[in-house]
Amino acid sequence: MTRNIFFLLAMSYFLAACQGQNEAVAVGSVYNDEAANALQPQRVKNKKLATLAFDSGATAQTCDEYTRLIAIATLKEDVNNQLAKGEYLLCEVLAIVGDKKLRPGRQDVMYGQALANRLDLRSFPSSLFQMLDEKKYSLSHLDEKALKVQSTVVTYETADWYYRLELVATLDVNNNGKADWVLWLADEAKSGNYRQYQTLIVYDVSDKGRMTAVPYEATVKNTQRQRQ
Repeated sequence: MTRNIFFLLAMSYFLAACQGQNEAVAVGSVYNDEAANALQPQRVKNKKLATLAFDSGATAQTCDEYTRLIAIATLKEDVNNQLAKGEYLLCEVLAIVGDKKLRPGRQDVMYGQALANRLDLRSFPSSLFQMLDEKKYSLSHLDEKALKVQSTVVTYETADWYYRLELVATLDVNNNGKADWVLWLADEAKSGNYRQYQTLIVYDVSDKGRMTAVPYEATVKNTQRQRQ
């Protein structure tokens, strides 16, 4: 009897320890279903995507090719290339997350409101840049009637333009013990040929104050320069 009790206690301790280890492995949250599926690298890593052209003449058709080239080359800026770039946002999230484990994020959050109110749109290139100044720097400072705020998304849409920011994941990207946000930006003219799709990183997010974002491309190029 005593032996059986000891065995049960030992098994309970073992299972609790395993559960604690599994919980510790999860270091962030993912809020976008497409990104959550892509975080299983075998599904995306070598999948053929739309051909993406660089100024150097090189082209990418897979996440591996894109990740290697974006660190050393510049994308061509024509509209077809920008449309193709939209397919590679998943590759950027894969590269940012690496081997970190993310759990599904809660949906009863107000991150979309934080993006609308606190994200300084001057900190990264977009079509809205010329409209901004020190007093008018976030989406909430623009036409409120054109804003739609959801739990992890904010959209600014007019008759001529569609601008969407989405929180894709939260994790400690730079390994300094503070939460960072990974965003997707879709910036599209409804007429004409302007298109821009970006992955943005907001480092060291706090509970209040302005947030600034850095494009993924700028981050990897800066890392490459530091290594040289």
